[in-house]
Amino acid sequence: MKISIVYIANMTTQESAELIHMLLEKNEIEQAETLKRQIFPKTLYKYKKLDSNAINGIIHNSLWLSTPENLNDPYDCLISLNFEQYIEEYFSVHKFEDDFYRFYNVRLTDQEVIEIRNSQNKLEAYQELCAKKSIDKYIQKPADIIRKEIVETLQKNRPSVYLGCLSEICDSILMWSHYADNGKGICIEYSNIPQKSTFPVAYSNRLPTFSLSKKNIPTSFLIKAKDWSYESEWRIVRIDPNNSEKFNQNHKIVAPSRIFLGPRFNQNDKNVIENLRLIADFSKIELVQLKLHYEEFRLV
Repeated sequence: MKISIVYIANMTTQESAELIHMLLEKNEIEQAETLKRQIFPKTLYKYKKLDSNAINGIIHNSLWLSTPENLNDPYDCLISLNFEQYIEEYFSVHKFEDDFYRFYNVRLTDQEVIEIRNSQNKLEAYQELCAKKSIDKYIQKPADIIRKEIVETLQKNRPSVYLGCLSEICDSILMWSHYADNGKGICIEYSNIPQKSTFPVAYSNRLPTFSLSKKNIPTSFLIKAKDWSYESEWRIVRIDPNNSEKFNQNHKIVAPSRIFLGPRFNQNDKNVIENLRLIADFSKIELVQLKLHYEEFRLV
């Protein structure tokens, strides 16, 4: 799939993000990386409450990576399943006969495999075959129960994912309220973040759909509801394929280039404020005070 430079130039950031995800799913990594380089922001921002975690992150140039269940969006990283499409893919493309042997220690004949693949109702043909071989796992089990079991298995067996959430913008009143202690916190600016593990978030009205044909980074990590589009989010994604309990969630990142102070920053404890100023001075990080505009609903 070749993408012309003219076509890219006419795309919005959101359209580019959607195209990047599609390319990743098709395993067209080089094309995805080329497009990502063209739209990658020079600066990204992290809204934070001013506490010991924020201070330690600034000192050690680190960013805490969260697991999906610890993020504020209950839909984060969830997937949907088109059951009919899944069944069609599983029996037509996937080597289901290998699974059959692994699950039941029974080899299917070539003729049995062909009969299931050629059937109009592949699941029903599979259930009938199980019945003939006295394998009761799928015998007479309703499709909605099977669908539920498949979704639960997919979620359970997914590798652990860790996410560092950043934004293209530093003056969102909503994000100052949601993530920066109602305007008392800070917004850390990072310049020239390494691009390899950082991806744009796309916004949609529908959950991403699982497919056996998707080969690379699961884009469920990179798709959120359109209600969140004001965040203009980019994510650092790290995947632990072994689901290790010792995974280090402190991700090394570039040093902050600037730190924006919220409009209510002076309401913090004086010792905490002084501590931040000393650290910024020592590390040569510029501090920028944001204030409420006198006539408009915006920060300056």
